Amino acid sequence: MGAPGAIAASANLCTQRFVTMIEHGLAGEVAAGRAHAEALLHAEGRIPTLDVRMPLSNASAAAVEHALAVRPV
Repeated sequence: MGAPGAIAASANLCTQRFVTMIEHGLAGEVAAGRAHAEALLHAEGRIPTLDVRMPLSNASAAAVEHALAVRPV
């Protein structure tokens, strides 16, 4: 997902999918790895959105636009 480390709780439940996600990450294939990560987080229906978990919520379009406008280059 773009950061070092992993929350490996899903590795015990869906080992092969977790391994595939890690392999994509190590190969620099972030988009392919992200698809597996999102599926692992959402697989049991315990997380209602693929984006973020509570108590977080998705950023509004205006907040995203502002963050992109003020980020350092």
